[in-house]
Amino acid sequence: MHPLDNKHIDWTEIVEAMRVARDSARGYADYWDWQPDRKVAERQVAAVLFSYLEKKDRFQPKSLRSVANDPPDVEITTGDNRKIGVEVTELVDSEAVKAHRHFGKAGNHNSYDWADWSVDRVASEISKRIAKKDRKLAAATTEFDELIIAIVTDEPMIDEALASKALLDVSINVKHIDRAYLILSYSPAADMSVYPDGCPILQISLMS
Repeated sequence: MHPLDNKHIDWTEIVEAMRVARDSARGYADYWDWQPDRKVAERQVAAVLFSYLEKKDRFQPKSLRSVANDPPDVEITTGDNRKIGVEVTELVDSEAVKAHRHFGKAGNHNSYDWADWSVDRVASEISKRIAKKDRKLAAATTEFDELIIAIVTDEPMIDEALASKALLDVSINVKHIDRAYLILSYSPAADMSVYPDGCPILQISLMS
């Protein structure tokens, strides 16, 4: 069964999960928020990435599951029985998250109080995350045919134009990661023929 097949979805369970997610949402850049279940969120990220890769590179995902002893977070098996590991991480300003939680509890939530992101800062933070995950994935190289890192962000200031410029400045050597992608949150302007889930996805250049 295709991992995105929705013929046998339990909608009661999904509606309840959406209610819990709404009640626990951090109120800032929370499109990819891990609440209430981080493993579910990681699988959703992997599914979005592979919907894109299936269309772009003709990958044929056969199964998708969380990895019990991660890293990586998700294992995808392809139609030709290749095992691909996906490690998921988020690009978000932790101080902005704290501020929104604080002011939200006080009833003073300001939806326009966004973190400031420049091209240099985005490039620097992405490089840091890739370097950290590359070290973390060292032990997984013998278990998987390919290792991918998916960096997601819902930061209001990081749009596709800013992200594209920032990725030009990312220059990092890796030993274990085969590919890396930056995945933005849903955009109604996204080309659905390229991004099936409406989330722009940009590949990050790596050096080995």
